[in-house]
Amino acid sequence: MNIIGIYNAPACVTMLGLIASVFACTLAINGNHEFALAALIWAGIFDLFDGMVARRAPRTETESRFGVQIDSIVDVISFGITPAIIMTTMYHNIWTLMIAVFYVCAAAQRLAYFNVLQESHVPPQKNARQGQQPVKQTATKSYLGLPVTFAALIFGVGLFPSVLMSEQAANQYADGLMLLTGMLFITPFTMKKPGGIVYLLMPVLALAATVFWLWQGINGGFHVG
Repeated sequence: MNIIGIYNAPACVTMLGLIASVFACTLAINGNHEFALAALIWAGIFDLFDGMVARRAPRTETESRFGVQIDSIVDVISFGITPAIIMTTMYHNIWTLMIAVFYVCAAAQRLAYFNVLQESHVPPQKNARQGQQPVKQTATKSYLGLPVTFAALIFGVGLFPSVLMSEQAANQYADGLMLLTGMLFITPFTMKKPGGIVYLLMPVLALAATVFWLWQGINGGFHVG
C-alpha cells in the first residue's frame, strides 16, 4: 500500500524546514531561545531552497497543487507559530501573548488568501508522467505585502540589538517587531522581489545570523523575563 502524500524533491526540502521549526519550538519551550532562533533561520534557508528546487523540477498538476498546500501548511507553522512560541516563551506577559495571537492570525490570513488567488489562476495542465507537458510556474516581479517567510530573517537578524538591552526594553522591542511584522503581512503594499546579488547575499546573512545565535546561546545573551 502506498503511503499517503507526495514525496518529490521539493516536498522533501519543505519537510526539512518543518523539522527545523519543530526543533525551534522545542528549544524555545525548554528555554534555549538563542538556539531556537538559529533553528528558525534554518527553516527559512530550507524554504528558500525548496522554491529553487520546485522551479527546476518537472511536476504534474497534482504535484504542483500539493506543493502549494504543503508549503503553506509548513509556512504557517515555521513562520507564524514558531516565532510566536519563541517570543511568548521568552517574555511571559499578556501583551506579548496578545501580539503573538495577532501575528499568527495575520500570517494564516495572508497564506490562505494567496492560496485562493493562486488556485483561481492555475490553468488546466496535462499530466507530465504521461509524456505530456509538466506544470510551469509563472513568476511575478513583486510581492503584495510582506511574505511570511521573511520572518526567519526579520527575527533572526532583527533581534540582534535585544542582547544589549535591559529585560524590559528587549521585551518592548521584540513586541514592536512582532506587531509590525504581523501588520506588514496583511498590508497591501507592493514590494519588489529580491534578485541578483541580494538573492545571493540572503543565505550568507542567514548563515552569519546562525553563527551569532549559536555563539549567544553558548555565552547566554538574552535577558529573559
